[in-house]
Amino acid sequence: MPIPSRDGQDGRRSRSLPGILMFLCVLSFLLMTGCTTTKNMVSGVAADTALGVEDKFEALGFPKVPVSYPTVYYDGPEWRNRLTELVEGAEDYVILVAFLASECDENQAVYDTICRKADEGVDVWLLIDGTSSFDMTESRYHMRTLGRLREHGVHLFEYNPISINRLVGATNLLYREHRKIVVVDGETAVLGGMNINYISMGDSTSAAKGQRDMMFEVLSPELCSYLADDFITVWNTLSWEEIPEGRFAKSNHLAMPIENSLTAWYADQSGHNYTMSSLYGALINSAEKSISMLPFLPYCDKFMLQALRDAVDRGVVVTMIMPFDSRPGNRKASQYMVKDILETGVDVRREKEADEFLPLLHEKLMIVDGLYTVVGSSNFNYRSMNLSSEVVMVVKDASFATQMTSHFDELKDGTRSILEDEADSWRTVGAFISFLGGFFGG
Repeated sequence: MPIPSRDGQDGRRSRSLPGILMFLCVLSFLLMTGCTTTKNMVSGVAADTALGVEDKFEALGFPKVPVSYPTVYYDGPEWRNRLTELVEGAEDYVILVAFLASECDENQAVYDTICRKADEGVDVWLLIDGTSSFDMTESRYHMRTLGRLREHGVHLFEYNPISINRLVGATNLLYREHRKIVVVDGETAVLGGMNINYISMGDSTSAAKGQRDMMFEVLSPELCSYLADDFITVWNTLSWEEIPEGRFAKSNHLAMPIENSLTAWYADQSGHNYTMSSLYGALINSAEKSISMLPFLPYCDKFMLQALRDAVDRGVVVTMIMPFDSRPGNRKASQYMVKDILETGVDVRREKEADEFLPLLHEKLMIVDGLYTVVGSSNFNYRSMNLSSEVVMVVKDASFATQMTSHFDELKDGTRSILEDEADSWRTVGAFISFLGGFFGG
């Protein structure tokens, strides 16, 4: 999928609505049947039985980076306060990337701190997706524009903005900036699933005010360097304001190895760089005992399903937890997919419906053989593999895997296995229509 042009327009008139719908239907069919990177999950390096997972990572070009033991933030307000602290403590620069970002009462302190630090001379760069102003979560009732940030010298860029004029480039509109990244002074890196908006930073104990999610903070100049370099590539491709080479060089006083560091691998998918399917494929095909997954929206194509089926056939126990989504359309779309996943032999579990809905489980996580833990922005679905910028980190550490497995098991206690008869009853025409939207919309 090509990177959008700088101005995002080509001057042609918008098509009629029927023409646009016809075009999107044809495009959807072509994407579903042909244009997919997920074939990498069942062929090539990722499926090479002669290679171990770490050999696959090396062959696929995923950088190995030392990181400190990750600090995990499970709560929106807790992460909001920590992000405010990180920005407040910045001395040189801050890089922020978010899929959805908007100002509201709950995160006012974050944006006020960003403005104040920019006023003090700290270089703040903020890249947000163009769907931020079309946020369909609870945030839409609370959001305020981020335009004022530019008045304080914040470098703000909106990725792939949505407008009627740009419908003529509908293929570009499918591609979104889905990463959630923080880099501070070349020392601290954070990635995960939380956006800088109301729903991510609201009260995660309230169904109306938040969602359950995670962010992972590490100390790692090397990881910061990779994140910064990839940020420069994306920014300079899209924006007229170019970042000079070497602007985000890592800090000298942290150039020494991190004490008691863990081994991790970094994968960034942005622009034409499609990496997620190979990374997930390498892990799934190398699993020997167990795979635990929080996929969020598991809309899988045939190659993703085949990778899961092959793992189960090897004797790997694969467990997948789906959230109970109170949004009818999203729930129907996910339910439609369940039958296909069940047929691979995966134990598909869903959170039990409660009298009072839990905040949406938005976490993305995969744990393989109690040793490798995948964290970051990527869902396990077609969109994240093919139509979104994503970033993940794979941490190799049994202790950290145990910590995250405990978290997974706590969630599992509130779930039930889905049976085949129930999955069959979910395969309705209405659910299929919702599924098509979810398959490409994520």
